[in-house]
Amino acid sequence: MERTPAGIIRKIVVGHNPKDEGMAFVVGNKFGDKLITDIVEDINQFHIFGKVRFLIYVKINGRGEHMLWKSLDGVPVTIEYDLSQSEAIV
Repeated sequence: MERTPAGIIRKIVVGHNPKDEGMAFVVGNKFGDKLITDIVEDINQFHIFGKVRFLIYVKINGRGEHMLWKSLDGVPVTIEYDLSQSEAIV
């Protein structure tokens, strides 16, 4: 898991109206035979192209490796961080 400047991402909701029409991706949730293992901000994409991109990694039943499942760029997102892994700002 990689840490963004604000902490580890636990959940990302995609869409202009996340409460009513958003699609949520949460670490630990399953989609069919896929288990979401990580949601990572692609800092290289930002440094090279100036665009924010998020990568969603999964583990597929029966396989041991983590695989890139989705790439989200150029879409509105709402991010929720894992507060149990974050450091307090003093």
